[in-house]
Amino acid sequence: MIKENSKDFLKNYSFDSEEFISLKLSGQKLISKSFYQCQFKSCDFTASNLSDTLFSDCFFESANFSLTQIHQTKFQTVIFRNCRIHNCDFYQANLSGADFSGSDLQDTIFEDTDLAKADFRNARNYAINPLTNKIKQARFSLPEAMVLLNAFEINLED
Repeated sequence: MIKENSKDFLKNYSFDSEEFISLKLSGQKLISKSFYQCQFKSCDFTASNLSDTLFSDCFFESANFSLTQIHQTKFQTVIFRNCRIHNCDFYQANLSGADFSGSDLQDTIFEDTDLAKADFRNARNYAINPLTNKIKQARFSLPEAMVLLNAFEINLED
């Protein structure tokens, strides 16, 4: 278990079945690292750089990803329950099977990202363009899912 502000772990490149609790990683570089079956509880990734990093079968609880750089990062079968993911840029990320249910995605950008089978039920403040992202079999709930139509520049009326 890695707790609070112990940053010695940043020297490692691969982590397996670790539990991270209350880490303050604001502004840190976690580039080209691999996390397998890890849990992140109350961790703050604000303004950190997670580019080219792999998260496989990981669980994020009450994590803060505001202003985090996530370029060509791969999230495989991860769960973001009740996370704050503000102003993030998921560019060319693999988020297939990710669970964003209950998360706040204010001002987060999804561009050229694989969201197949992702779960956005009860998530809020997301804006996903189905023309530039893969959303096959992704799960959404109404009324929030109406934002998926914005890309088509259509007018809906009562």
